Formats: sequence, structure tokens, C-alpha cells
Amino acid sequence: MGFTLVPERANRGAGTFAYKILPRRFELGGGERVPFVVEFYTPDERYREKPIPLCTFSGLGERVEDGCIQLPERVYCFDPKEEASLNWFVRIEVYGVKIHFDKLKRDSSKSLGLECDGGYTYFLDRICMTGPQSSSRSARP
Repeated sequence: MGFTLVPERANRGAGTFAYKILPRRFELGGGERVPFVVEFYTPDERYREKPIPLCTFSGLGERVEDGCIQLPERVYCFDPKEEASLNWFVRIEVYGVKIHFDKLKRDSSKSLGLECDGGYTYFLDRICMTGPQSSSRSARP
């Protein structure tokens, strides 16, 4: 059925752990295309001199009517070897400008559109820079 077994998590008392990533893609319309980068970091990696992300998503999103940037597909923070990513970090860049680098669980991350599902996997479908701090986050050339 396409699941991947994770032997590193098999001996934690919960039996066998397996996962399958189901991509979620979004059809973009004719709006302005906006380059973005979203990266996720472990706590240890975040504080290194040159941190290396666990995963990176990049491409062109679409600026929609409410000012948010609709991503072409869901981006997510997931490491199958770890049970949760509660203290991990997200870095968001728009138009080549870093607009955010903070913990996933912070309100500032949530205000940009980051959500957490029931399995404690954080994900982002849209980058929303329209909140009260939008003027300081404006990343247009």
C-alpha cells in the first residue's frame, strides 16, 4: 500500500511505526507569482553557525485576494524518526527576504498561517502576511 516502515521507532512500545505522505496540491489561478522558501529546523540545528534545514520547500506561490500567498502544495515539518516537532523551528522567506525564523509553536508562526494537525505535524498551505505586523513583514521588491 506504499507505507514506509521506520525501524528506529519500532521498539518504543507502540508496535510498528509506518507512514505514507499524501501530497496536497493546490491549483493556482492567474494572480501574481511570488517566490517563497519554507525551511524546518531541529532545535540543535537552529543554533549552529550555519544551520542545515531538515527539509526545504520552495517555488512560486500566488498572491490571492486577501493578500496571502497560496502555496502550490502543502509544506510540512515531518521527520519519521521523531514523535513530534513541538520545539522545532520554521524559517520563511518571500521574495528572497527572510520574514520569519521562530519556533513552530509560537503565535508569530501561527499568525503566518502555520497549523498543527492531530498528530503534531506542522504544516502550511498559505503564507499570510496580512496581520497586524504586515507592514513590518512586507517583502515586496
